[in-house]
This record gives sequence, structure tokens and C-alpha cells, in this order.
Amino acid sequence: MAGKLVVDTIETSGGDSLPLATAVKGSSKAWWNIDENNNVVDDSYGVSSHTNITTGSGQANLSVTMSNATYSASLTTATTDNLATIYGGFETTTVVPWRCRYVGGSSASNQDVNNLHGILTGDLA
Repeated sequence: MAGKLVVDTIETSGGDSLPLATAVKGSSKAWWNIDENNNVVDDSYGVSSHTNITTGSGQANLSVTMSNATYSASLTTATTDNLATIYGGFETTTVVPWRCRYVGGSSASNQDVNNLHGILTGDLA
């Protein structure tokens, strides 16, 4: 038997409360840990797959649909000399594209990394 729970506020036994809308809108809608070198998604939520476009360039293919392409996404790598950024202008409601660049030394270049971590927030469709 399916049920439905309707609430406006979540309250702890200690009296702390949070409006449910804040919890829903402020929570992560997707996150991922992708190994670009082996082209696999090591772990994720809300991500169906990863597409390796070129060296240091790929995209997370979402299994959720965002309400628009102006969501907030954050990326990081486990390597100190790499910089991962959203590939601006190519976002869709179901795709988060990125570039990963090696920025150490005297020249920058695209580079695949073992641990590309991402998190996505915004409104679901």
C-alpha cells in the first residue's frame, strides 16, 4: 500500500526545525566520482553514465532532469595541479559538460584524471 506524507516543516526532538522546501531545494540533485582514465563512473547519484569526449573533456549524463540549464554545479579533482570547470554554454537539463586542465608548470593542457568529483544543485523538472 502506497502512502503520502504531507509536511511543511521538519522538526527534531531538540526543537530545531527546517522548512521542507529548504531541504528539498537545497539538497544535491546529482553527484559523481568519475575515473576519466578508465572511462567509468566509480560512484554516483542522479547520473546514468559518463561520456568521454576528448582528453580532459567529458560530460555527466543525468538520470534526473533539471527544470532548466541554469543549475549550479561544482567540480573538483583529487590532483592538486588540475583544474576542473564546467564547460559553459553547453549545459542542458540532462547533461553537465566539463573540462579538466593541468595547470602546473609552465604550460596548461587538457588532462584526464582518476577522480573527478561533481555535485549538482537546482530545481528538478
